[in-house]
Amino acid sequence: QEHLRTCMVTALWSSVILCSAAWRSPATRAPRLRAEARRHCRGRGRCIALDDFAFRDVHFFFDSAEPRQDSAEIASALSVLPNTRSTPPSLSGDYADWYSPLYQEPDRLRASDLNEVLQPDHLERLRYTITPLQGYGVIFKWDCIFHDLISVHREAWGELAAKHDLPQPDEDDLQRATDMRPERAIQQAFWWTRDWGETQKLAFEFFELYSAALREHDFEPAPGTHQWLSRLNEYRVPCCACSSLDSQTTELALKKAGLRDLFEVVVTAEDGCETPEQRYLLSCVKLKRPPQRCVVFEDDPLGVTAAHDAMVKAVALVGKHPAYHLKNADMRIRDLDELTLMSLREIFGDAPPI
Repeated sequence: QEHLRTCMVTALWSSVILCSAAWRSPATRAPRLRAEARRHCRGRGRCIALDDFAFRDVHFFFDSAEPRQDSAEIASALSVLPNTRSTPPSLSGDYADWYSPLYQEPDRLRASDLNEVLQPDHLERLRYTITPLQGYGVIFKWDCIFHDLISVHREAWGELAAKHDLPQPDEDDLQRATDMRPERAIQQAFWWTRDWGETQKLAFEFFELYSAALREHDFEPAPGTHQWLSRLNEYRVPCCACSSLDSQTTELALKKAGLRDLFEVVVTAEDGCETPEQRYLLSCVKLKRPPQRCVVFEDDPLGVTAAHDAMVKAVALVGKHPAYHLKNADMRIRDLDELTLMSLREIFGDAPPI
């Protein structure tokens, strides 16, 4: 009886293996293997193969050890089923509409859509259960990465003012101008001219002087930036740098500061973002994390508001603006040295579970 039971189990598993090979095989081997599967299935019970698209697997059910008259018909039906295992499914119909928010222009991105589309799948949920920090994304504003970037603005604006015999801007005006477009800074911060043609001419010259100053500037990371980024990379938390400069200048600055390898993705001027909110939403797409699972490091009250509009958490760095101007942020710090990994978990304390 033990020998007979062993033989029956061996025959049963041979049928399973051959049927599986017939279903998974390319078109060149399918006829021979399917014929072999039909030969083994005949007389050993009925074999039904169901293709589950959601799990991309094949399930086999054996309901009887007695031969059935319709086993040949079922095996024949199996041979004409389309083989969808050889090539990945193409996005079409409802599936294409589901992923369409990821391919929108920056001005058409919506935080609510990204929160739904960028949710982790089953395997990612298991991974985030073991290592929860990998489920978050960290975004850095350009001014929060480097130390004393205002000196570049001071040099460019000062040289432009001296060239055209214009009043030298003071520190308060320079602070305001760093978060403005040059045309707006010329008219509303420095009050140099109200003529739009002259404003565009001065703005173009400022871009040239600013680009030259950036190429010659010795970039240094802000206090605690390198240590904090290294700690995040150690735990495989993806990071993104948001810059309003072109990609070449952005890459050069990050390499000079020794931070390029610590950022997984970068958002630059070539991405076509016009507002901070668009930059943060595009950063979430590049990080492959939903906005409600991302945090941005900001130093401006308007940037904190833009982060919340994008459904992103905001950590404000006090210094450029006083703390009472940044009271809407989820956390306020002086330097990145104050942060720990538990601080990152506390920021998302009210977030829904993964």
